[in-house]
Amino acid sequence: MKQGHRGLWRQRALRVLPPAAMEAFEISERPLYSAASKLVSERQVRDGEYAHLGLSIASGGEVRVPSDPIVPASSSGSAARWNRYGKIVVRKDLPKEERTIRYRHPNLFGNGPAMISRTGRFYRRSKVFGRGIGIQIRVLSTDESSGEKYFLIAASIADPIAGRDSSSRRELLFQQCLLQEQFGAAHVFLNDPTDDQLAELCFVDWKLLPPELRTLTIARIAAENRRSAAAAPKLVERIEWMKRQAPDAQILVGADHFQGYFITCVSESCAIAEHIIPGNAVYVFYEDWRALTCHTKTWIREHAGSRVERIEHDEKGRWRQRLARIIANHASAH
Repeated sequence: MKQGHRGLWRQRALRVLPPAAMEAFEISERPLYSAASKLVSERQVRDGEYAHLGLSIASGGEVRVPSDPIVPASSSGSAARWNRYGKIVVRKDLPKEERTIRYRHPNLFGNGPAMISRTGRFYRRSKVFGRGIGIQIRVLSTDESSGEKYFLIAASIADPIAGRDSSSRRELLFQQCLLQEQFGAAHVFLNDPTDDQLAELCFVDWKLLPPELRTLTIARIAAENRRSAAAAPKLVERIEWMKRQAPDAQILVGADHFQGYFITCVSESCAIAEHIIPGNAVYVFYEDWRALTCHTKTWIREHAGSRVERIEHDEKGRWRQRLARIIANHASAH
């Protein structure tokens, strides 16, 4: 078994709080909790992708998790290393101060290094000590309906953020970074989240998109992103084209943090996903689309196999011909 994760979900460390987290920090006066949930397959656990969090498979096929919060090893990421050992922070939020610094410099023409002094204005540097934050892992449920076993796993940090000063904001940002790095997801709650709240968070909240609201909804979502604004009419045309291929299909739109995704449900065994931002391929889900859309596209490409087909848009329109055949086969079967 390989130890630690190589991060299909690894992202660049957060520099600022996400909009939803910042809104909760600025508006609410209640303590803020960092937590998340996600579907994890038995195969992922066996492959050791979550070994750094203490997950393993028991002989009976159930997932084992640590009973106590686990402090991730420093080798599992930069946030984990800072969490254990701390780091030196350049305080750019404070004014520069004048001071003299000394350092050794190689002396190419003498014996031994020379001491160099330099006086100037520099930012202060502060030592941030390791926090030793532990991540509590627990299993919310198990699902085998798709033929492969999935576990609904929750990860949370017990220490709430009560303050609203700059130090508290940095602490909340660090908690979010640590969860994102180690678990692949991070959210902010206004209360200590219950199991039901965490379970609801994992699954995409797909809402039926009535025909009379379709163009308006797409335009509203497009307006929130400059890259997607010009693509809105094209997406409307694509969805209408798919609707003509399968008149009985339902169109659903992702809510909350899945805004921008649209699903055309041709049948129980065929769902087609389009994203409003240009450059994204079409994803055709042949089973378990609600569960599979909980994962990143990278995870889907690596692990979903024949359950998902990825079709890139091309200028000659071959993607339409391919989709038309798929829709025709599944619409007739339905």
